[in-house]
Amino acid sequence: MRQLLCLTLCLAACTVATHGHTQTAVPGWLKGTWVIDYDRTLENVQSSSTISVKEAATLPGQLKLLRGLLKLQITDRQVVTFRGDRKESVAYQVEEINKNTVLLTANARGRQVILTFTLRPGGGMHMGSSATDDMDYFLWKKAR
Repeated sequence: MRQLLCLTLCLAACTVATHGHTQTAVPGWLKGTWVIDYDRTLENVQSSSTISVKEAATLPGQLKLLRGLLKLQITDRQVVTFRGDRKESVAYQVEEINKNTVLLTANARGRQVILTFTLRPGGGMHMGSSATDDMDYFLWKKAR
């Protein structure tokens, strides 16, 4: 969970290098506002063999807190992170688009960060980051 918060802080502090060519548009399924999918994330964690019993026991409470505080908004040019009443925007560059996966890059604190968004079967999305592995368990759904 600490790494998740570090990632959002890292995104907030990003200095993004812009590229001299036209930005490729992200697919429609990725655009919009995303919130943590509590039920699917909990199922995902409980079925994982890499999480400890102690972490699994504390996760439901932590997820309930985070789902009310954290959301993502993907636009044509930015990933916007909302943490409670704080809003931070990070410009990105589209690196690759496949059928169900989108790779975005941004320069954060002098280091290139790769964000991977994967459309999940049955709807929803998984977001991974080269800056942290803490996002591996979180599943997201479109906000209503």
